[in-house]
Amino acid sequence: MKRVLILFSGLGLAVFSCQSDQPVTPLRTTSPQNTWVTIDLNIDYSIQFPADSYQGKGYTLYQGKGNTSGTPTNVSDIPTSINRKDQQANLYATFCNPNAYPCRLIQYGQALASPLPKSVPYLNSKGESSLLDHTIGFTKGGNLIGILYYTNDPTLTLLPYRGQLYLLSNSSGSFEFAGRAIFSETTKQELFDILSTLSPK
Repeated sequence: MKRVLILFSGLGLAVFSCQSDQPVTPLRTTSPQNTWVTIDLNIDYSIQFPADSYQGKGYTLYQGKGNTSGTPTNVSDIPTSINRKDQQANLYATFCNPNAYPCRLIQYGQALASPLPKSVPYLNSKGESSLLDHTIGFTKGGNLIGILYYTNDPTLTLLPYRGQLYLLSNSSGSFEFAGRAIFSETTKQELFDILSTLSPK
């Protein structure tokens, strides 16, 4: 086992990750839900959610768009968000480039090391280094396309679960940071069900 430095580009976090040959478990096969709302999660994937208890919107890019005189508009891009209506679960994807104003979206962040790590570091609510030490993988056609690393943060009482989503990028062929999840024990399975609708475009 070795320690590898991972720098989350644009997030200002320098963190470490443990590597292991241990495969990601458990695995869930992705499949569409005919009655759910479909949105674009990012440039490579769509995702669905149940409209009775969740609301959300796919990302919007304004970069490169301008008014009729050709002057660029000073309008921020809009990241993807899926939120439970009672705020007991939230999923965010795409994120603003910290060096750009107004917001210009980045589709992916840092790639995972190979072999895939068994845990991913993060800063807890107290700013202390901790680990996302649980995983669930998502497959399509027998191939792994996404991994959620998550943990129950003991420093939090409301929405104690924190997660980071990594997706297989079309351009790099690597698993790259694609979003964040915040959820509770009662909404954990709902979030997993939503992520089980991930579909490559």
